[in-house]
Formats: sequence, structure tokens, C-alpha cells
Amino acid sequence: MKKILFFTICFIFITASLQSRTIKKEQKFTDTAGKSYLIIIAIDKYQNRLPLDRCIKEANDFRNILFANYNFDEMIELYNKDASFNNVAEIFKRLQKTSNENDSILIYFNGHGYIDPLTKEGYWILHDSGINEQLKEKWLSNTEFINVINKIKAKHLALICESCFSQNLMTEEGKKIPKEDEEYFRISFEKKSALALLSGKTETGPEESEMTREIVKSLKFSKKSWIDLLILYNDIKFKVRGSIVFFGHFNSMGHEIDGGHVLFLRDDIIDMKEYEANKNESKIAENKDKEKIIEKEKIIKKEKTITFQSTPDNLKNLNITSLTLLISGSTFTSIGLGLFIFDMIVMFKDVRELINENNDYYNGNYIRYDQLYTLNLIFFCTGISVAGTGALMMAAALALRIYTVVKKKQLSFDINFKDKIEIAASIRF
Repeated sequence: MKKILFFTICFIFITASLQSRTIKKEQKFTDTAGKSYLIIIAIDKYQNRLPLDRCIKEANDFRNILFANYNFDEMIELYNKDASFNNVAEIFKRLQKTSNENDSILIYFNGHGYIDPLTKEGYWILHDSGINEQLKEKWLSNTEFINVINKIKAKHLALICESCFSQNLMTEEGKKIPKEDEEYFRISFEKKSALALLSGKTETGPEESEMTREIVKSLKFSKKSWIDLLILYNDIKFKVRGSIVFFGHFNSMGHEIDGGHVLFLRDDIIDMKEYEANKNESKIAENKDKEKIIEKEKIIKKEKTITFQSTPDNLKNLNITSLTLLISGSTFTSIGLGLFIFDMIVMFKDVRELINENNDYYNGNYIRYDQLYTLNLIFFCTGISVAGTGALMMAAALALRIYTVVKKKQLSFDINFKDKIEIAASIRF
């Protein structure tokens, strides 16, 4: 009886000790996890290329199963025109600033791609990428992509790409079938990883591929608490038709042997319809806030701006101004032409006669000649100047008349004191 009691106590002690160690391991396994990001980039409609018809749908299916069932703290989505070169670059720059050494980042890309036949360099073709294969304007090269994400301080980086990718930048992972126990996932998670799961070879754009579809199926029916990319790859590699599935790690990114990108099953599954509704409401509220800020800035700018302007309601004054300019310009032109004609007919004629026909008078009355010649020049210059001024005034009157009668737009003169003194005269169309 004593022996039975002794063994019972020993069994209870050992069991409690093992449970305590398991709890400590569980706490250590989960507590070291940082923030988890899901980045989704998918493009069907291109600015300079023929459209695709499946990328957005596949990305949505991927997102709905992955984000709903597995732990992600933040999801960033860029579709069609939002997936421009600058927007994608901005997302990566933001992650460089906000990520830390315990974070996990999973990037999904679905769209056109290109492999340069000479350099073997791969490129992501984004929404606003140019079409010229020589210039490669706003093409995101695989090398640039790796250089950018290499500056992100995350512990785990993974790329799932439904497009061609330069496999010479990577090393293929072994085809081993892991033992899916807690120890395997612990080691996989504790070591740094930089992995990629790719579909496609060297095509200009992705043909029909089943990789995303098979990933969605695999995750949909999986009830495992943890899963990583190697297990996912082993599950789908023989099911994908039409393209080759490649699994490997990025070179020169510090990937450690046996390191893996682990996905943790959520305790509570997210309702994606409810998530979308809340997201749309938040977006509407955000847009309203932006509109309020813009209106506030307009009010502030208006308060700091002195504006002298003629509105369409005040076109009568502009008509009077144009009429005044027309009358004044006609008067000035008439006076100027009169002076010019008088100078040519009378003054200039007297000077010529004084020189050519009466040399004795000219030689004896040089001072008189000099005065007459100077007066001739004065009349000539004055006539031209006055006539020119009148012509400009008439042109201004005509332009203003066209503006008020035909265009009926708004002429304004602003002085802005917001940041610095700015004076501007403009016609607002």
C-alpha cells in the first residue's frame, strides 16, 4: 500500500512538472512574437498594359482565408491604381521605420512580371509601370525589392508571388517533410527567416496558375494551431498545374537554417464581411475628416488673403472700364497720329527745305535750324509714343470686352500673407 501511494505521488509530481515546463514553453513561444503584417499587392487594370482578369479575385480569396483565420495585427492592401510604383515604395519605407526585430511580414504579389532575357533580372510590373522594355520606367526589380526589404528590421520575411521572379537571387530549400510537432515550430519560429513561395518562370505576365487557389484550399481545411511555408509548399507542390512552384530562401538576408515563417491560428475567426463593412465605415469617416481639414485650411487661407476681385455679378463695372479704355485709347491714338502726321507734313518739310534749297540761310542761321530739327524729333517721338499707348489701351479694352461678354469668367488680384507675401493677378477659368 505504501509503495502504491509512493508511486502515485511520484507520478503526480512528474506530471505536474512536465505540465509546468509545457506552460513555460508555451508562454515563451508566444511571448516572443512581435507584430505581424500582411501586405497584399494585386493588379488587374494597368495604365499602360493589357488588363488581367484574375489577380484581384485570387488576392481577395487569399486575404479572406489568411487574415480571417491566422493572426495578423495589420493588413495593408494595394489594388490596381493604388498599387503604383510610389505607393509600393512608400509602404516598404514605412515598414523600414516602424518594424522591429521580432516582427513578421508576409508579402503577396499577383500581377504582370518580366524576366530580362540578357541579365536574367526579374521585375514587378506595377500599375503605372512604363511599357518600354529598355527604359523600364517604374519597374520594380527583384534586386531593388530585396535591397529594400533587407532594411526592414523584421525577424521573419516571406514573399508569396504569383509572377515571375529571379530565382538566381535565391537558394532552393530542401524537400524535407518536417515532423509537425511543437518543437519543430518552436525552432522554426525562433530562427530568422527570409523565404519565398513562387509560381511562374520567365513569362511576361502570369498565365493561369493554381498556386493561390491551392494555398486557399489548404488553409481553408487546416485546423492546425501552427503552419509554416514549408508545410504549405509540401501540401500544394504536386497539386499546382500550369506552372512550377518554387520554394527557397533569399540570399544575403541572414536566413538561418531551419528558420521558417510560422502562421498562428486565431482563437476567434474574423467575419470578413463585417470586417469590410467596418473598414468602409472607417474609410468614409476618414474621408469626411480629410474634407473637414481641407475646408478648414481653405478658411484659414481665405482669412489670410486680401482679395480684390471682379465677380460675374460685377461685370457691369468691367464693361465700363473697357469702354473707358476704348475711348481713352482712341483719343490717344488720334492725338498721336495727328502729331505724327503734322510732324511729317509740316515740320520735316521745313527742315528739308532749310537744308536743300537755302544753303545760305542754313549756314547763317544754324541755331534756328538746330531748334527746328529738335522740335521735329520731339513731335515725331511724342506722336509715336502717344499713338502706341492708345493702341495698347484699345487692345486692353478689346481683351476685357471679350472676357466680360464671351467668357464671363472671374478676374482677381490676390495678396496672400499665409507663409510669405505673395501677390498674384489671375483670370480664373
